[in-house]
Amino acid sequence: TLPRNFQEAVTLTRDLGLKYLWIDSLCIIQDDPHDWEVESGNMAAIYKNAYVVVGADRAKIAHEEFLRQSATPENQLVGKPVAYVPHECATLYARPHFLHSNLYTDQSLSQRARNVQEQLLATRMVHFTEHEMVYECRSGGLCCECMELDQKLSGTIRRDYKLPEFARPSSPLFSSPGIVATTSMYNHWYRTANTILTRGITYPQDLLPALSGLANEFQDSDAGTYIAGV
Repeated sequence: TLPRNFQEAVTLTRDLGLKYLWIDSLCIIQDDPHDWEVESGNMAAIYKNAYVVVGADRAKIAHEEFLRQSATPENQLVGKPVAYVPHECATLYARPHFLHSNLYTDQSLSQRARNVQEQLLATRMVHFTEHEMVYECRSGGLCCECMELDQKLSGTIRRDYKLPEFARPSSPLFSSPGIVATTSMYNHWYRTANTILTRGITYPQDLLPALSGLANEFQDSDAGTYIAGV
């Protein structure tokens, strides 16, 4: 029997009308070093070209659900009636304030080194966090169920967790980044590598594969030649 987490991923894929689903631990033969070596080199392309990446942020283990009822009841997302204004024929609603600045950092997914690559390379990603569902895309920023995630904060979160625009082929800086843009790319690479190194990883030998896909993205943006392990 598939773990509950995987079953829900299948359900979500079908509901979205998609035909294929990639799950690392199912699609890569476990305890097979050769298969891992081959497939780990393809993972960056898989996440980069996926229609959508599903982030089971709230799940700590594969047998834990991520489509379950959120910790924040639906009536708290839309608010509770607290007053009625007769002459306006209107009802006032109030709801708890959610701290979006730690939108990702307090979730289980954000503690795993291998998940940095999929989040940074994804064209679009749906996060199932403890309190609400969050959607992010490369061009449109972030949006959430409570609708309180302002654009300023959205930009801050995406700056910390997304590839810079100049690291993408669509950017006019891609072909001739110049000194300033190149320096910015190096700074962003340093932050990205540091993020991966400070997260948990089960097997030390998985560290370079977790970095390689991102390193190739930076290399493609003329940031220099990537030499694995150096």
